[in-house]
Amino acid sequence: MGQSFSLGRIRGIQIGVNWSVLLIVALLAYGLAAGQFPAEVPHRPEAEYVVAAIVTAVAYMASLLAHELAHSLVARRNGVQVEGITLWLLGGVSRLQGEFPNPGAELRVAGVGPLTSLVLGAIFTLVAWLLHGSGTGGVAVAALAWLGGINILLAVFNVIPAAPLDGGRLLQAVVWAITKDKLKAAMWAARAGQVLGWALIVIGGYLVLARRDYSWLWFVILGWFLTSAATAENQQAVVQSRLRTVTVRRVNAVPADERDRTTLRQIASPLAEVARATPDEPVADVLPRLNGGSDGRALVFDGGRLAGIVAPADISRALERISGNRHT
Repeated sequence: MGQSFSLGRIRGIQIGVNWSVLLIVALLAYGLAAGQFPAEVPHRPEAEYVVAAIVTAVAYMASLLAHELAHSLVARRNGVQVEGITLWLLGGVSRLQGEFPNPGAELRVAGVGPLTSLVLGAIFTLVAWLLHGSGTGGVAVAALAWLGGINILLAVFNVIPAAPLDGGRLLQAVVWAITKDKLKAAMWAARAGQVLGWALIVIGGYLVLARRDYSWLWFVILGWFLTSAATAENQQAVVQSRLRTVTVRRVNAVPADERDRTTLRQIASPLAEVARATPDEPVADVLPRLNGGSDGRALVFDGGRLAGIVAPADISRALERISGNRHT
């Protein structure tokens, strides 16, 4: 989900919005104005319902932004670079660059998002309760109560131990701490995400067909998203696992038959934007740096001397050789 337009920066973090946010705001506002608020607070002017619904929908998106901003700020405090935040149809995404230094850092970054949503939910609910107790009724109380409930629900849903939810990151951090194996932990979390995603698809699809209740389509869409994201994460973890025993030294040489055709323009990139590696470190550790580099390549330094360059094609050839050796 790419960024369609920018909202500016908060604490130096770029905030972007995908066009799909307009869709979810419109759907939420319509549902609140046409159903939720009139049912809870009847006999109010229609304009009051509409204004309250729009404000509530925007406040909900602001709550999602607070959730993601908490992730980003804590990530930056733990040494992880933050490219920005993008809000979209199913919530928000903090675009983090680099690896967590240890399980504790990942645990803190993953846990602060649901904690923020839980605190916001408690605040909204408390304010609604105080206003209601003071004799103040109306749509405002209904809106605050809805925001409280949806934020608490968001917090609870996000701690389900399945990637790419925050709970999946928490599971990954715990398994990483216990097994000392980050890639195995990533695969566990990703497979849990696949199971959850398929469960939502099957349950939602069944209820749509059996009850003709099309509101369950949201579960199908959410399940599809979770399954796709978890599958991608599992595939990346599997590739990294297979590259554990491959060193950069084995993949950074330019083939002899291509050297006379390889130009500097083909491999050049600003030095500050290029990832770095050493010849004897595992390729699995270098792979995240390639993904975060300007052109997907890494400079290989051996004792301060430039020894070569690693590109994705080099890693692909190494994988082919490994697969070929396994089949012979």
